[in-house]
Amino acid sequence: MPTIKPLFWACLIVCGCIFAGFVQAGNEPPESRLVPLRLLTEAWPPMSYEYQGQTDGYAVALVKALNHKVTATDDEPVIEILPWARAINMATHHANILLFATSIDEQRRQQFDFVGPIAETRIQLYARMDDDFTPADLSQAAAAGNIAIYRHSPAQRLLRDIADERLLISGVPQYSARQLLHKRVRYWCQAEIAVQGVLRQLDQPLTAVRP
Repeated sequence: MPTIKPLFWACLIVCGCIFAGFVQAGNEPPESRLVPLRLLTEAWPPMSYEYQGQTDGYAVALVKALNHKVTATDDEPVIEILPWARAINMATHHANILLFATSIDEQRRQQFDFVGPIAETRIQLYARMDDDFTPADLSQAAAAGNIAIYRHSPAQRLLRDIADERLLISGVPQYSARQLLHKRVRYWCQAEIAVQGVLRQLDQPLTAVRP
């Protein structure tokens, strides 16, 4: 097997939260005017996930700690886990939504207010461990087979020059990983920080894939 080298990577700065614009009511005192935020995240371990019916993860713990600090109470905030495409659509079209964690790009800078960063990771192409072909560049990778990504992810933006028929776009990263493991695609494009957690959810070891 040839030496394993990353085909490409991009530094992904993951921010804690993005806020859709605040809406405040008329002339009440300042302390009573703020409309409560709706807290949204996705199943993206280790940053956020559901465990025994409760939201958990590094980003979730951070948001809960910030909530306790801001509200000065021990009340647990309600955090909803939704598919990313649905969550980002809601944050784009409705006010008073806090969505976490996400990457920054210029379009999002114009739409939202960010808090962070809270993490840094790399985006890479992954192949099955038993696939010993190492493409020289992205065009050769696309020629070798389809690439699985999930909708509205940084990977989708990075691969915007790849022909649409070479991309298999899904709603969640777990589905993209499953497509790779079942040999329905040649590569899976994913942020490194989430790979182990996604594979664990599929009862697969990290050694099932290689960058």
